[in-house]
Amino acid sequence: MAQKQAPTIDYKPIGNGRFCERNRLLEGHAALAIDSADFPGLPNDAFTEKFRCCCKLALSVKNQLLAVVTPDRQLELYGLKEDAVQPKCRLRVLYDPHPEYCLLEWSASQNLLISTRSTAVLDVFESTGVYAYSFALGDQIFDPRKIVTQIRTTPAVNEPDIYDYAYILQLHSKFSVYKLGKGNYFEPVCTQSLGLPQTYAFAHFPTTGFIVVSTEFKLEKELSKDLSFTELGLALYEYRYGHIITKEVPERPKGWSSWLPIISDNRAVIVSLEANLNDDSVLAISSRGDAILFDSDLKILKLIDGDLVIPEARFLQAAWTEEKDLVVLHRNGLIIHESFETFFDAYLSGDLQGSIVDNCGAVFTSTTSDVYALAEHEVSGPSAVSANAYLNQFWFFTILRLNFFYKWIKAISGAVVGQPLENVHSDFERIFQYSVFRVRTVTLLQYVQKLLSKGNYSEALNLAKSDPNFDIDLIYKKQWADLKGQVDSNLVEVLRNVSDSKWVVSESLECLATDPSVQRQILEVAELAASDTDDADLISRVDTAKVIFESLEKSLFDAQPELFLRYRGMSLVEAGLHFARECHLDVFVPFVKQHATGLIDHVLVLLELVPEAVSFHKVEALFPWVEAGEGRLFVLEDLELPTSSENLPNDFKSLEKLKLSNAPGPLKEFISNWAENRAIEIDANTGLLDNAVDFLQIVVNHGFDSLKPVLKRFSLYRDFVGFTNAVALTFNRFKLLGATELANSIIKHMPERQIRAQIRRIVELFEEFYPETAAPNILEVVKAYSQEDFGLLHALWSVRREYVSPSLLKACFSESTLTGAPLVSALEKFSFEPDVAAAAQVALEYGFEPRFSMLADARTSDELATHVVLRLLKAALAESDPNSILILDALKQLRGLLFEEVLSEASLLTLFASQLLDKLAPERFMGFPFHLVVDVSFKNPKKLSAEAWEQLLITKSNDFIDLAMPSKSDSNLNLAREVLTLLPGKAADSPAITQQKHLLDVIESCLGLGATRIPATYRFVEPETLLAEVVAVKGNYKQVKRCAELSQLLGIKPAVAKAMAFATKEAMHADDVSIVGKYVKKLNSSARDLPVIYGVCKEIVLSGRWPELKEDLIACMVLNCPEDEITVLSDILKDCKISSVNEPKRSRSKLPEDDGELHLDSAYTSTNYFYKLADDDDSYPAGFNVENPAAWAALSATTGAVLYAMKDTVNENEATHWCKNDILYKASIGLKRILASGVEVDPDVLAQLPTEFLLQLADPNTVVDAVGDAATVVPPVTTAVERVLRAGCDRERFFEDAEYRKDSLLGLIMTKDKRMIEDIREVAEQFKVPSWELYMSLVEYILTEGDVSPAEARDLIKEHQLRETLWEDQPHLYSTLRSSVLPLIPEKDLNRLKLYLTFFRAPEPEVVFFKVLPHVLQVKGGPNLHTLLTGDEKQILAWWMIALDTPGFQDSDLVAVLRFFKALPNAEAISAKLSSFLGIAPDLGAARRAKLLFYVLDRRAEVLIEQVASDMSASAEEAFWNEVLSDWDTETADKYEVRLLDKVRRRLREMKNAPSQSSAFTVKPSEPVIMKRRKP
Repeated sequence: MAQKQAPTIDYKPIGNGRFCERNRLLEGHAALAIDSADFPGLPNDAFTEKFRCCCKLALSVKNQLLAVVTPDRQLELYGLKEDAVQPKCRLRVLYDPHPEYCLLEWSASQNLLISTRSTAVLDVFESTGVYAYSFALGDQIFDPRKIVTQIRTTPAVNEPDIYDYAYILQLHSKFSVYKLGKGNYFEPVCTQSLGLPQTYAFAHFPTTGFIVVSTEFKLEKELSKDLSFTELGLALYEYRYGHIITKEVPERPKGWSSWLPIISDNRAVIVSLEANLNDDSVLAISSRGDAILFDSDLKILKLIDGDLVIPEARFLQAAWTEEKDLVVLHRNGLIIHESFETFFDAYLSGDLQGSIVDNCGAVFTSTTSDVYALAEHEVSGPSAVSANAYLNQFWFFTILRLNFFYKWIKAISGAVVGQPLENVHSDFERIFQYSVFRVRTVTLLQYVQKLLSKGNYSEALNLAKSDPNFDIDLIYKKQWADLKGQVDSNLVEVLRNVSDSKWVVSESLECLATDPSVQRQILEVAELAASDTDDADLISRVDTAKVIFESLEKSLFDAQPELFLRYRGMSLVEAGLHFARECHLDVFVPFVKQHATGLIDHVLVLLELVPEAVSFHKVEALFPWVEAGEGRLFVLEDLELPTSSENLPNDFKSLEKLKLSNAPGPLKEFISNWAENRAIEIDANTGLLDNAVDFLQIVVNHGFDSLKPVLKRFSLYRDFVGFTNAVALTFNRFKLLGATELANSIIKHMPERQIRAQIRRIVELFEEFYPETAAPNILEVVKAYSQEDFGLLHALWSVRREYVSPSLLKACFSESTLTGAPLVSALEKFSFEPDVAAAAQVALEYGFEPRFSMLADARTSDELATHVVLRLLKAALAESDPNSILILDALKQLRGLLFEEVLSEASLLTLFASQLLDKLAPERFMGFPFHLVVDVSFKNPKKLSAEAWEQLLITKSNDFIDLAMPSKSDSNLNLAREVLTLLPGKAADSPAITQQKHLLDVIESCLGLGATRIPATYRFVEPETLLAEVVAVKGNYKQVKRCAELSQLLGIKPAVAKAMAFATKEAMHADDVSIVGKYVKKLNSSARDLPVIYGVCKEIVLSGRWPELKEDLIACMVLNCPEDEITVLSDILKDCKISSVNEPKRSRSKLPEDDGELHLDSAYTSTNYFYKLADDDDSYPAGFNVENPAAWAALSATTGAVLYAMKDTVNENEATHWCKNDILYKASIGLKRILASGVEVDPDVLAQLPTEFLLQLADPNTVVDAVGDAATVVPPVTTAVERVLRAGCDRERFFEDAEYRKDSLLGLIMTKDKRMIEDIREVAEQFKVPSWELYMSLVEYILTEGDVSPAEARDLIKEHQLRETLWEDQPHLYSTLRSSVLPLIPEKDLNRLKLYLTFFRAPEPEVVFFKVLPHVLQVKGGPNLHTLLTGDEKQILAWWMIALDTPGFQDSDLVAVLRFFKALPNAEAISAKLSSFLGIAPDLGAARRAKLLFYVLDRRAEVLIEQVASDMSASAEEAFWNEVLSDWDTETADKYEVRLLDKVRRRLREMKNAPSQSSAFTVKPSEPVIMKRRKP
């Protein structure tokens, strides 16, 4: 196991000013146990030179990793550091008895580590040391001739799964190429024998594909440059496209034995071949010790004969570095690192030096200067190991085998006598000690720097003095740099020895010593060094440092030495700038005063740098004065600026414009402008307005009177910020504020008490900044606080009486919440609006206390006037014993005062009568004062006319109906009928009254049959819908007579048939076969063209139920088939004999008689009858032409078809359509083609022919052949694929291009042709086209195309079960419908929209929208339904506003639609918008506003109460809740509303018991308290 070594670095001079640095990185030992031994062969010297080490080393430059495989087969990875290695991982690999025959290499990509075994097996590891895979090059049996001698790799290009290509050479000249990939992927590419006896090394050139291989050779000539490469045992091959091509190989001498080196002549071999890929040169080392350099043509460029080198120092290995330098290893461990020119030219002269690493077996290059060396030494005992390598291997084999046989004989003998068979193993082992070194060639400078890094300054100095050209300052500077944090007198002497004067001055001015004596010495050194230079700037900096040092030394240096250290290298101006910016005012002010003459030009720059947060009083003495005076530092009168001024440093370049010498005009104006900007900066950067105002005051005091207006505006601005607490506001932003924003801020942040106290400053503020709009702006402020009293108005009167105008009074009263006596008193006090005061007094007499705004605004609006009158009426009628006469007089008085122009007297009477009827309803309208309201004599125009009275009674009747529940005993229904009896006189009922009574009859009849529909909806529902609902009630289908009476009452025609049809449908749902059969038979004689019964019969027939009723059901379908269902009916009839349908009895004339009963359509009667008719001329009725089938078709379509087919006079090719029904016409063509074939067909056969067969015969592509007595029908090609191809598809592309096939099917399925749809489904299933996408395309077509009627769309959806299929992927379906289908549906096509909604399932919002759609449709003129479905918040709010103003649209409808809004994804945002709108919506009563808010807030009473409390003052909230309780209809309230009203009453009690008039209130401990900020 290797052990990490502490860094021990040795240095040795190697001449030319260079040193060799050697560092031992690793050292370890390993024991190789030899349990068995294979014969290692009889290797020659070349072989032993090739495989010297049992330890293997590989270096990864890219990953900075060192890989080591120890002799005991342990793989270790180390990370390379500066002077050490860091262990990464260690793992055991497979044992190998011959570790010297193994190799270890990193791949060229550095991603893989390759290790070989002596059995020619390659193990591949990842760069992290994780085992990847192994592969063998043979049978995995040890054979010394098959060992791997060399591995080369090249990185793979443009192959993402491949890392490298591996080129592998074995000793018996087998050459293999493998792909090495990621994971466990490898692949052999090429394996070929090169035909050479033994191969030791090779060089590969990836760009050309050439491979140079070395084999044994015998040098017959003297080594020279004239020798060819083949004479030196080199062979040339080329690798191309997975094959190895032989180019040139050496001749093999006769008589040589490849594997018996003992009896062969002495031979040599090139054991090391290294290619330089930069110039394609090759460096070779032979076993003789020769070093040979070949060019790209394998011609010898340079060589060193091994015979000229002593045997102990002959070359062993050579390697290239990155810059064409050579690293050469000798047998004695000498490592020489030189350029190849120097090496070959100077080696034999003996001038080259290197580093010796004992027992070094291999070297590896890393960078230009780093070389890694592997040293190994076997320390096994002399009994087991010989010094000779050949004998070592041979005797190991011999001894181990003998010992092995002895142990086996001993074990077998013991087993014979009964002893256990023990394990047989060897006791021999080989012990190795190995080390890894890093050898680096460094220069004198690098060596000195290394010594300096260790702190050996004296040694480095002595070594540097040995070279007269070495820069000694380098050592002094390094010593100073390392130790200048602890400067003393000795280190100052080091600084004196530096000859670089500029550097000395720079370092002196940067020294951080805090000892004054040391600083004085350093300044002396700096002054001496500065005198040796001509740099005026350095001299000035040193002089400035001395001045600062002397000024600080006495007073501040000991306390604040950092000041000197920071400013010593600066000029006077720069030091002053830093003093100001860093706020060292205790030094700054005296410093400026002391050097005032030199700093006069920079006075504004210095003041600008003082932080804005610092009070200007601290530097007031430095600000210039306009006039001279005692103690004034800078005075403009006698100011003399210098002719030249020092430039500011780069950090302060932006302040050059503030130098007095750069003033563009008079200095006074220049300084005034700066002062104004400075005040703005103080405000913007700090928000300290007191500092800004004090600064401006100081400037004005210094004689700059032009800034007095600025001072005034800043003072007002400061007051505003203090009033409103607008800490984020700046003066510039304040000037940009509008007057309205200013007023709003005052209203929002200032209480009334503070505004009263500061009204004068507020008025001055508006007059200063907004003089033109000051009056209306102040009006807004006063108006905002005139809700409860007019104290602020009086305060304004005392300050600016002219501002209090009538318009202001009106505005204040409009905002006021005063009601009742306080309002009347205030109006009389200001002598304002006497009519309004009188009206308020009238209302007060009956307990109604309206606001001024309500009365004043109602004078111009009939709606508001009506609202006020209704409020007064409710309050008056709420008394225990109301006097109708007085109440009516009060109403008339109110109208005369305010509403004479907007409210007619008739309207007033209507309102009075309506409310009085509500009041007297519980008493059955007893005591109603007809004489006050109704014009009984029809002569008084001031009362209601008979027509107006009737209309009022009908309206009240509808109101009672709206309040009724679905119960026949509900009192409201009785009231609705009784109110219609309040007609004066005994005149007959008018049509309107009769219609209203008829509506009541319908309601009572439906309720009598058990209907659950709310009575309020009866006048909006369709009669047939209502009839269907009533019949659907359980058991009503058996009471067909009563249902028929209801049908007749509803005006449905035919009444009995429709009622029976709906009853049949419900009987089918109830599975009542007897009722169904009874009704169907009856309907066959009475029903015509009723789609309802057709659908019922169709459903029963298709389901296969009740076969005994099939004939009657089909007959009923025939009689009631809609036009769009003819094709479906034809499909149903094709499997039925035409004669199977019951025929009505016919007269002798063969024509149906019109006897008032229902007859079957003769189009479906037996062809047998009409076949005879065609041959029996006597059977024709008089007046009918047999030659004219169209005339027959009017009474019997089948008759016409048969006649047309049997008449020979008609030419098929020239015939025109004899009837409009295309199916009937084609069926007749089919019949004619059968008859034209010449075969006699029995009429019974004709009767059984399916309609589809006749239609197929009508196809011109169908061939009818008569063979003997039979007719053969040859139909056209009818496969689904062919029919689809004929629809316009390219046949070749359809079968070859899957994308085209899919697109074609998606396009063709957009049709309402059911046959085509079935064909496409079949073809799609055959070609594996997803049915989901086809159905989605079909749905898009039928929902968006105008040529598909809604009825057709419904049938297609139901027939193909589109919903069930598409619901398999609901998210995709919903997204497609919303993005692609909804925008294309016409906005006014309600039927398509309903079909669209049926594709959604709960909990999608569209499901809720479908349920509330009837409520939504009641609102006219609002946003289209598409925008509501998308959840657009603005559109929903617009719809809501229109719905509130829609007559007849009840709050219950709004609550129902709210369910849809709550189901939308953005429900919270919608609720917030609706809540905000309801809070500010005009013309909403308190009760309605509270009710709608209650449901918008999800019926959470606590949240509603908290929101009202946060939006209103205490008094306003109390008035609001009182109005809610008085106006809320408690009779219709549900349990949630009752809870809300209870909590509102509790809230009012808490407010009354509160200790103050604040808006705070208490709640129970169990209820959460949510604090909200009051809105502005």
